Amino acid sequence: MHEGFHLYAAIVKNLRGVVFSSDDINDFERGLRWLSKHFRYRSIGITPLMRKRYSTIVTQYLAKKQFVELVYPLADFKDLVTKLRRELNVEEEVLEAITLSSVYISPMIVIGSRSLEDLKDFLIDMVRTREELKDHEIKLHLRIVDYSVLDMYSWSTTNAEEILKAYIKREPYEKYLRKRKDKIRADKRRFWRIVEEEGEPTIIYLDILPLMLRRLKRESIGEIMKRHGKIISAILGVIVGFVVRP
Repeated sequence: MHEGFHLYAAIVKNLRGVVFSSDDINDFERGLRWLSKHFRYRSIGITPLMRKRYSTIVTQYLAKKQFVELVYPLADFKDLVTKLRRELNVEEEVLEAITLSSVYISPMIVIGSRSLEDLKDFLIDMVRTREELKDHEIKLHLRIVDYSVLDMYSWSTTNAEEILKAYIKREPYEKYLRKRKDKIRADKRRFWRIVEEEGEPTIIYLDILPLMLRRLKRESIGEIMKRHGKIISAILGVIVGFVVRP
């Protein structure tokens, strides 16, 4: 796998979303086919572990100009993901997808309803819909989730840093966490066109930070901050995802 800031910089400007799936290969391929048809001028990011999991299909689609394999901008990011995966006891494919979505300031494109089960540890909130969305509605709301991630990124990463610093110092941090949840609730108003009380999750909000606070000891977080303090906030943006059901 390649790493390097020059490769990251070449990708980040034109990225529409980061693909995640744990569905079977046929559903995954149908999802990529739909994305290929509807997004010809913006790049769709494939994480290294998604490429490994669906190697035969992904290799074919990476030959198309709108699909691109994502890279870690620095080797330290990969080291951080490896350490967090071990300490949080989560699937590396999931953590990598959320991490790279944050680092690339890009929404996650989740292919298949079954993939949501693997994201549940990081799931903070959602927007449900009862009716199947038409293609033009999907494209519209994929643009909106892009705005959501971008608009929340600077705030949510700064807020995450404030929470971790307070937590390590044994200072009250709950007010910062409440603000984070309030920010997500406010952002959900963007999706007024499709929101329903019941139905299938279509827009999802993902966050690594609450799981860190639940599962890691204060000493472990302190060690991570000491070793990766210059980069950790970059992976702690609130991520908004769109579920594509092929």
